[in-house]
Amino acid sequence: MKHLERYLIPIGTLIVGVILGGFFLTGEEVKIPNIPNFKSDPIDEINQLLDAIEEYSMYYEEKDPLIDGAMHGIVAALEDPYSSYLNEEELKEFYDHIYAQYAGAGIMIIQNGKYPVINTVYENTPASKSGLQRGDVIYEVEGQSVADLTTSEIAALIKGEKGAERSMRIYRGSLDNSIEIKLNVDIISQETVTTEVLTQDGHKYGYVSISMFSEGTYEEMKKDIEALNTNNNLNGYILDVRNNPGGMLTTVKKMIDYFIDTDEPILYRKKIDEEPVGEYANSIDSEISKEIVVLINENSASASEIFAATLEYYGDHELVGKTTYGKGTVQNTFFFTQDQEVAVKLTVETWLTPGKDWIQDVGVAPTVEIDPAALEEIGFIDFFEPLKYDTVHTEISEMQALLKKLDYSDTIRTDGYFDLETKNALQEFQEDYQIDVTGELNFETAYHLNIKLMELLESKEEDVQLNKAKLVLKCKIDEGEACEYSQD
Repeated sequence: MKHLERYLIPIGTLIVGVILGGFFLTGEEVKIPNIPNFKSDPIDEINQLLDAIEEYSMYYEEKDPLIDGAMHGIVAALEDPYSSYLNEEELKEFYDHIYAQYAGAGIMIIQNGKYPVINTVYENTPASKSGLQRGDVIYEVEGQSVADLTTSEIAALIKGEKGAERSMRIYRGSLDNSIEIKLNVDIISQETVTTEVLTQDGHKYGYVSISMFSEGTYEEMKKDIEALNTNNNLNGYILDVRNNPGGMLTTVKKMIDYFIDTDEPILYRKKIDEEPVGEYANSIDSEISKEIVVLINENSASASEIFAATLEYYGDHELVGKTTYGKGTVQNTFFFTQDQEVAVKLTVETWLTPGKDWIQDVGVAPTVEIDPAALEEIGFIDFFEPLKYDTVHTEISEMQALLKKLDYSDTIRTDGYFDLETKNALQEFQEDYQIDVTGELNFETAYHLNIKLMELLESKEEDVQLNKAKLVLKCKIDEGEACEYSQD
């Protein structure tokens, strides 16, 4: 064991023992001879610890995982949720996120009980070409059960190098229909901007949903908005940054600059014990002159909050929805090595709104507050909990709420007790979807109910915050400064 004698001197002796219930069961004492004039420092102590583990621990296998754990632990001791050590694999995932690109199958999954359910199959991806469908229940990947794994752990099993073959086993429709799916991993470029034209009372609105501010989001947005305007005389825009976790400061600056024209700072950056420094975005000589409404919610964070706060401050554009997350800090990434394989992400400064407000843990408040649809509180139904009349279960309450939303009963209870009215409503649903009319909540029934819930959650007609944004936009277009709208 290299240098063990030197490193153990500061503590005199190393006690090798076992701790049982708070008591020491002491084994052999290893005595180390004194070394004159030795001075301890933290690096020496870390090396001492590593050497001791290597020499004595019955669980020691190799040093790299210990180093990795130590590096993570050092940064975690800052107790900053936004600072982190990134090993080679984590750094790759970080850049996959920043550049909205990864090697995978092209699906979005949600956790539902023990197994994940496919919520979205993206077009022109290995998943769509293999025949995977919305609602499929994944229960194996590469022969390994995925029961009780997190969505991140399941994604890690599916991802890989471009061209790598992956096999999955899924249930579709019923437990009797088990299908093996094979596909080859490919590079998936995520769309961070989606657009469409919405109409209301003779007005046309450009709806622009921004899922994150990645490296290519500005160019993607610019191209999509130009396409929207090609054959449409748009009256205004609805910019949706709900559930947008943020992204790159350089990207959000360009996007703010696209919509407003100002020579004033769009935000301020402040280091500890220093005065705030203005950050400008005036490289793009353009401004959208039409009315704009920005949609925000409690999951709009960081760059999304910069975007919303600045458009409201300089453009007097309305913010519709709920108060944002409240992340008012900036992180930089520092590389350890020339090959840039590992790095540390550290919080280096705070950012302030154009009005010099710090929104950390406070968020950006909407100018028009409105709760999301009650629909979003309905959970997906676990496939593996067969339930019937005269039982009580949380899955039954989810089913009841969804059946009520689907107009199978206006008076159905939603407390989780499976009564006769619930059974009748469920039988009617089963009949409509050509399921065996059992009046029981089984796998096949839960499968079809969950697909209906996915469709409802995507429906813009059911999106009360979006519908409110359309009303606010119409009011501002029709009445200008005289516009008054209720918070209801």
